[in-house]
Amino acid sequence: MVFRHALITFTQSGKTYFGHAPAEVADALGSGGIDVLGANCSVGPQLMLEAVQALHEHTELPLAAMPNAGLPGYRDGRFIYVTTPAYFGKYASR
Repeated sequence: MVFRHALITFTQSGKTYFGHAPAEVADALGSGGIDVLGANCSVGPQLMLEAVQALHEHTELPLAAMPNAGLPGYRDGRFIYVTTPAYFGKYASR
């Protein structure tokens, strides 16, 4: 079975890079013949949960969430993620 899905990237502002809120995304894509709607990349677990909860308020489609470990910081010449496995797991279970 093949699922048709739409995974949208939300920023720290809770909107897409083009300024669309989760409600707008759900309304625009929810009736477009997809099987799953969700969010992926760019933000960490907490903001991803908030985006998916907002999508849930505007669609009955199954939802997917694929967060990053948050946005990396730059320290001592390296990009690092400060999100811990415990923090990530706490939001994943929600």
